[in-house]
Amino acid sequence: MDFKTLDFGSGDPASVEMETIQVVLSCEETLEAYGRAFVEEGYRKAPLIADHVSLTATEMKDYCAFLLAQRIGSVHGDCPLFRKLKLLWIPSWIQFGLSQIGFVTVRDYGLRLEPVTDGSKTISYDEALAISEKIAAFEPYLQVVRDAMPRAIDGDIDTMSKAIIGGYVRSFTRTKTAVSTYVSAFWNAHLQEENIFKMLYRVQYDDVGYIRAALTSEKGII
Repeated sequence: MDFKTLDFGSGDPASVEMETIQVVLSCEETLEAYGRAFVEEGYRKAPLIADHVSLTATEMKDYCAFLLAQRIGSVHGDCPLFRKLKLLWIPSWIQFGLSQIGFVTVRDYGLRLEPVTDGSKTISYDEALAISEKIAAFEPYLQVVRDAMPRAIDGDIDTMSKAIIGGYVRSFTRTKTAVSTYVSAFWNAHLQEENIFKMLYRVQYDDVGYIRAALTSEKGII
């Protein structure tokens, strides 16, 4: 038998049902350390302004937690404060970190990644606005910008495909840039147990429904 004459199917692959994987993001020890570092740098570069505004590390952490919750809300279409958030000042690193969070579709594995919060309570907009004004005072000295909320709802696949598992940042895609690892660790990205297994199966094995559909869609295979 000449294998060159066999028809293994020439049509497009059958589609597979997408599996949604929730990436849980939160503000933990890394944000506390960042808040302290930001305040200390403010005192180093502008001690008089730092004394005047009295920005604290706790305020910085609460502010970042507020922005994270609002970003995830905006991605899911539930952010009534979106326009008001444009008025807030934000450290450049936090703004970049927020821009990496969003929906990601990985068609090769039939996965849709979506960011969710851990449900922690955050401060009010008025409290955030007050902290924003303190941050704005450091604009000539530190890397801070206005407009605290990215517009796009798409996330960065390199960042969203990573999660902290057993104390290590792991990914099911090949890491392209090291900064994505830092962003994932910064937001304390985790997967729920059932999500981990769903993701591992999708990455390591072909979906049974996909295989069945591929076999039956092309009669030449059978």
